[in-house]
Amino acid sequence: MIKLSELTKDNYTTGEVGRMLNLHPKTPYFWALRDEIKHIVVEGPKNRFLIPKDEVIRLLKTHQLLLEDDSRKDVIYARVSSHGQARNGDLDRQLVLDLEQASAYGLKGVELIKDIGSGLNTRRKGLLKLVEMVRNNEVSRVFISHKDRLTRFGFEYLQWFFEDHQTEIVVLEPDENKSPQEELVEDLLSLIASFSGRLYGIRAGDKKKLRQKIEEIQEEKC
Repeated sequence: MIKLSELTKDNYTTGEVGRMLNLHPKTPYFWALRDEIKHIVVEGPKNRFLIPKDEVIRLLKTHQLLLEDDSRKDVIYARVSSHGQARNGDLDRQLVLDLEQASAYGLKGVELIKDIGSGLNTRRKGLLKLVEMVRNNEVSRVFISHKDRLTRFGFEYLQWFFEDHQTEIVVLEPDENKSPQEELVEDLLSLIASFSGRLYGIRAGDKKKLRQKIEEIQEEKC
């Protein structure tokens, strides 16, 4: 049996996969040669095949050799846009509410991650920590109140990355009542805020005021 937490590489050689499956090391090579499994071709004098981790997991599950160990934890991620909101207790209140709602899912090994910064900022400390934990196969589920708490744009890409590492994103309060027009307005506001920030960032004196105004607009739309 292979523990999920032991699969720390992005790609594996056909020999490694064969040994994990208790097969001849050449068997996965012939599978790849016949395009029967997902693989990456490494060109050279003699082409080699690498098997992506998600395909290795699929093969292990098919052969009932994957051990879904309990070492992975649930994470509750909360974010506000400004330090003022954090000082007012908005961040802590969001975290407490998320924790109450997520408890219905049967939490295990919970870790709380707080973040302060715009949802357009992809370099937030909390977000980078979360991504690194997911990449290291430490996270089973991520609980967020709304999609935009995690990111303003590109949620689908983060979701794909998390799913590729067997991590589920649970949105506790999905915005099911929003009309397409409301969603479009929010997206346009976020785009304007992003481009305005780059434009006025040239002027150091206006930068702080602009950032505060952008945060106000974003929080009004949350």
